Parts: sequence; structure tokens; C-alpha cells
Amino acid sequence: MAKKQIDPRVAEELSRLALLPDDQIDTSDVTENADWSKALQGRFSTFPLENRGYDIRAIANWVLDYLAETHRSVTNMSLNKLTYFILERGLVEKSILFSPARVEAWDHGPVFREVYHAAKDGDNKPISKRITRFSARDRETVEAREQFSLEDAEFFKSVIDDYKDLNASQLRGISHRKGGPWDHVWRSARPVNPGMVISTALILTTAPEQRDLNGRY
Repeated sequence: MAKKQIDPRVAEELSRLALLPDDQIDTSDVTENADWSKALQGRFSTFPLENRGYDIRAIANWVLDYLAETHRSVTNMSLNKLTYFILERGLVEKSILFSPARVEAWDHGPVFREVYHAAKDGDNKPISKRITRFSARDRETVEAREQFSLEDAEFFKSVIDDYKDLNASQLRGISHRKGGPWDHVWRSARPVNPGMVISTALILTTAPEQRDLNGRY
């Protein structure tokens, strides 16, 4: 059977979209799925996980709020690292997947695209605004927020308290630890991993060995 030819106009539009960064693509007409509580991830993994389904941008905003209470501020790089450590330690210490967001291995460590693009306008300056998302229900842009359980919020605090006094360079160093999840993906750099994804399974199999006596990784 002969392949159906794509309309040249459609092909041209797809080519232009492929060159756009995520934050410049209008997805306002796409129905947003805000409930990930029943999502399945790691279905065939030997590690049984609880899936909270939180929006990673809401977790990042929680981090910004918590740091603001103690008059601390962070850059984009630091925020990504702190948010990642919450996700990582939730998996390792509690077998909880707090968010289905994809983690990618970038030059400066683990990154969530949603968080990075939302906060990149400040370059390397402290973040002064909260991260937003488009709400299909309200048909407008709103701050990314979630109703975290008291237990989860307390766990978030315990993680951030371990790292809140470290600068971006120190956080980067922790995320780059030899043999850790980022290191495994970055050093392999094989084409079999498009997007340099740091998978849940990889975090679970590499992170536990790196913990030190202070609770840091």
C-alpha cells in the first residue's frame, strides 16, 4: 500500500513548530489534564510506587513560597535542583512518585522543562514571580497550585531544609554526583534515549547508594 502524502502546507507548519521552544507553542485549545492521580508509571517496574500526580510547577511554586518565608531566593538552576531532590528522595525514601513530570539530563543537571521555561526570563537572577500554567477550566493563565497533603508538605520541608543554604554551584555538584541518575544518562549519551530522560527506574536503582550521613545525596 502506497503511503499517503502529507499536504505540503501541513508539512511546512509541522517543520516550523518543531523549531519552536515549548513556551512559544499555543496549546490553549488543548484540553488540560490536571488530574494525574490514576496515571500509571513504571507499570512493569519491580518497585511498587504511590503516584501523587502533582503538577511539578506547583511543587516548584511551593519551594519558592517556603524559601520566601525565610527571606531566601533562588535562580532557575537552583529551583530545578531543589524540585528534583524532592522528586528523587520521595522515590527513594518513601516509594512515592510525587509528579509524572519528565526529568531530563541537561548540562547543569536534572531539569524539568516546564519549570525551566516558566522561569527562564530572569536568566541567572533570583526568581521573583510564581510559575503559571494555562487553566482549560478557567480559560486563563493562573498560578500553578496544588492541595498538598500535610504529610507531603512536611516531607517537602525536610528535603528543602537539607539544601536551602547551598548555592547553585553546590546544588549542581550534588546533582552531578558520580554514579548518580544524571551521571548515568549524561555519560552514556546514547541515541537510544531521546531527550536524555532520567527515568524513575534509574533514580530508584542509582540514587540510594549515594546517600551520606547528613541525609543528602
